[in-house]
Amino acid sequence: MTNEDKYITLIGEDDTEVLAEVVFTFENDGENYVLLTLTTEFDEVEDLDSEYSVLAYKYEELEDGSIGNLIEIAESSDEEWELVEEMLATFEETNFEVEN
Repeated sequence: MTNEDKYITLIGEDDTEVLAEVVFTFENDGENYVLLTLTTEFDEVEDLDSEYSVLAYKYEELEDGSIGNLIEIAESSDEEWELVEEMLATFEETNFEVEN
């Protein structure tokens, strides 16, 4: 992922724009998923124990392999949310381990 691919502009219902950073993407059963965090919120994280929000979406992959249209994950899709939570937990464990 290039530095340019690391950020996505989200446009709210009121047409406000918010910059989000791509935490990571993954594929499962032919579906593409992206986990994002709002850059303004992430900038306020002081240490690894701080809490921050992670937004999860499915997405359409463009021909060049980049992230296309974001698709909300249905609230009723417990199986998909469990998958996202499991992937996020694995990501946090492997990327935030501190060696003693």
